[in-house]
Amino acid sequence: MNKIKIKFAKKSDSEELAKLSQLFFEEGSCNGIVADNKEHFENKNIIIALLNNKIIGYCYGEINIETKKRAFSNKDDKFYSLEEIFVIPEYRNLNIGQKLFEFAENYAKEKGCKTIQLNAVSKDYQKLLSFYIEKLNMNFWSAYLFKKI
Repeated sequence: MNKIKIKFAKKSDSEELAKLSQLFFEEGSCNGIVADNKEHFENKNIIIALLNNKIIGYCYGEINIETKKRAFSNKDDKFYSLEEIFVIPEYRNLNIGQKLFEFAENYAKEKGCKTIQLNAVSKDYQKLLSFYIEKLNMNFWSAYLFKKI
């Protein structure tokens, strides 16, 4: 396989990112996920994975400031809130998600963030936890569960 390139997206990538978001939605792997339009991606720091100049994955988040002390951070600490990470199914299990995350982590460090935080949503929670905890060395903090009645 050719070398995967990880970099920040350009505004002109927004249309392609919207198509990937639609694919993410159609996959049905997450409860409550909605497809985002190109405008959603235009003013965000989107990180993309490219193979032969084709976007095969993306992630994005934003930098925030803690408003209170938590078990893992202090009030006023900067943190990177990872909003979404997606890799086209046929390119999964090639460490692309890990490379996207590592790029985001380096960006967050450069910006003075103390932690990366996320709410992870997936119907396959075992795979999700394996990815974030075993591959990315994140710590488990809580779980939000629901039951339809």
